[in-house]
Amino acid sequence: MTAVDATPVRFFDEMSGVVQSKKNQQVQLSVLRNGQPLTLTAKVGADGKIGIPPLTDEEYEALGAYKIEKREYGFFASFPAGVKKSIEKLKAYIDQFALILNPKTEAYKGVGGFKAMGSVFPTFWSWEAFWNITAFLSIVLAFMNLLPIPALDGAT
Repeated sequence: MTAVDATPVRFFDEMSGVVQSKKNQQVQLSVLRNGQPLTLTAKVGADGKIGIPPLTDEEYEALGAYKIEKREYGFFASFPAGVKKSIEKLKAYIDQFALILNPKTEAYKGVGGFKAMGSVFPTFWSWEAFWNITAFLSIVLAFMNLLPIPALDGAT
């Protein structure tokens, strides 16, 4: 996304501020597709959002949007699976951390505090989401403790 009604938009979170004032209207979205500029028309809903309607996982799968794969692990098989998942999450976190430190990406502008951390939880209760976010925050905390930053060490 490069613009909404000629208003430049660099990051996805900037778009919500622009479309909030365009409730129940159509907007022109400027995007890059395969490196070529393209203009699309989209309707902003009464809630001030553009998006696909909420569907169930089965409906998304029937549309071919994605395939749901469920894996069940026994007690002992769950330990190596958990370690593998933790390593994958840690690698992804380190990659994201590197992007934040790179001034060219301007990803540092999206860094938030405690409120931002709380906003990652869904508006509905989900044990899976709760434990995934708890595990992610634990991995982040472990990684941050390894960094040689005095403010994070509790040193005064």
